Amino acid sequence: MKKSNIIKETGTAGAAERSYPQGGRASPWLQTHKETLLACW
Repeated sequence: MKKSNIIKETGTAGAAERSYPQGGRASPWLQTHKETLLACW
């Protein structure tokens, strides 16, 4: 289960970073919503 969560987290983070051209500015957004995304799983 934990491995699957790590893969999902990495995939989601990568997709989110690609969605934001800024790149650097996407990091705070990811950290803010990281707990929310993990809570969904």
